[in-house]
Amino acid sequence: MNSNDVSTTNSSSSSSSSIQLFANFDSGNILRYERVTSSTSSSQPSTNPIETDTNTNTTTTTTNNNNNNSGADNGLNTISHTLPKHDIEFNVWTKRDCEGTPRINGNRSWFYFGVKGGYGKCIRFNIMNLNRQGKLFEMGMLPVFRTVPGHEKWSRIYIRPCWETINEDFKLSFVHRMADVKNSITYFAFCFPHSYEDMQQLLNTYDNLYNSRLADYYLEHPSLPVNNSDIYYHRETLCYSCDSNKIDLITITSYKGITKEREHHFDKKLFPDASTINKRPYQFRNKRIFFLSSRVHPGETPAAFVFLGFLDFILKIDDPRAKLLRDSYIFKLIPILNPDGVQRGHYRTDQFGVNLNRMYLDPDFEKHPSIYAAKSLIAYHHINNCVSPRSPLSIYDIFKDVMPSEQLNNQQILNDSQFQ
Repeated sequence: MNSNDVSTTNSSSSSSSSIQLFANFDSGNILRYERVTSSTSSSQPSTNPIETDTNTNTTTTTTNNNNNNSGADNGLNTISHTLPKHDIEFNVWTKRDCEGTPRINGNRSWFYFGVKGGYGKCIRFNIMNLNRQGKLFEMGMLPVFRTVPGHEKWSRIYIRPCWETINEDFKLSFVHRMADVKNSITYFAFCFPHSYEDMQQLLNTYDNLYNSRLADYYLEHPSLPVNNSDIYYHRETLCYSCDSNKIDLITITSYKGITKEREHHFDKKLFPDASTINKRPYQFRNKRIFFLSSRVHPGETPAAFVFLGFLDFILKIDDPRAKLLRDSYIFKLIPILNPDGVQRGHYRTDQFGVNLNRMYLDPDFEKHPSIYAAKSLIAYHHINNCVSPRSPLSIYDIFKDVMPSEQLNNQQILNDSQFQ
């Protein structure tokens, strides 16, 4: 598990007494911070001046993006607008992926931290060392916040931030007035977070809503009529990550075409609980497989919400589109491919600094278990569930490193002549 606790106490003035920033929670990310004073400001010159307009009582930041080495930051050359005058200011640095290890790398866009104290104060936060993300903010993106208790739903901050590129670091500045509620905590993040723990809690809720034993009951009592439109929901552990986090696999379809046969335990490295805690799902006749995965890059949290939107849709019992899809397909869903990176607050890589999205060609189960498992799952179902003879892929060439050779017999492998 990650160790993101960087909370300290700043008591240099009464206005900022006991303000703490911390990130010792799932998906949190902050390396260090400092309160900005007149001496701090003078010791950290900027390529773009920050001026105080005494007539309007606001701080004006002019941003020049001429120093542009990344396609992610190709936008307006000059941006200028005002931020409200603040009471307290902090410089904040995020952890790069694998910070403090030999595998440290340059991915550093994700930040997520909590703030205790400063109640009722307007605080300016300068995130000092992000990757270049100017185009996102030019298009209207805003960091998000929530306050517990009081404003517990994540919302975008109310005032547009300022930003500038200094050398290779993207500096993002924003202000927020803290809730005047004693003992409240306000959290800030690059965009809407969704942690590994959040996903586990949500999946546990779905487990309680959909009785996976219903299929057993139907099949044990063949005289009972089966409602084909009922939702078949099955959750199992595909494998465990290097940090022993679950890689969940969810199977969703309708009861149409259900058989008494279970899916095979086709790879002994996978489904560690299949023989003890949870059996494999049932097989269905004449249904293709639809595979969906999410969060191979941990900091790309919008993927989690796209996934959850689809999950909510495909489980709608009264939506004719969802019903038709369930009758036609078996949906295999992996909610998080990189839970270790998610927990650590990484932006793009796992705990070894590996971009798992680049490992599909030759995944190693010991190093990239989720990718190995996903590829093995796709290979198995591509071969065994109504593979189209017009497929342009050579199954053996693509999946020979995943599928055991004894399972790739002549009947399962499509000859090159079939692809004409």
